[in-house]
Amino acid sequence: MVEFVKLLFSVSTKNGSAAEIVTRYMEIVQNSLHRDTRLVEQVGDEVLIVSSSADSILSTAIEFRNNIEPEPFFPAIQAGLHAGMIL
Repeated sequence: MVEFVKLLFSVSTKNGSAAEIVTRYMEIVQNSLHRDTRLVEQVGDEVLIVSSSADSILSTAIEFRNNIEPEPFFPAIQAGLHAGMIL
């Protein structure tokens, strides 16, 4: 299973530095990972998370959404789930 999450946001200096915002975002990603899931890649505001378990990846996506919602500088996330081989 693969979860590809894209967070769309613009950084404003009044909201904190870009580095602080990205650091907080990655903390949320890491804290949202469930069993059998791991972060494979980060490109800009996108992360690729893989798992061998559909339940784990779905739980991770839901937890990530729930952890992002209360953050003042992040809008809602977009997530897609895929099952099967990755090319």
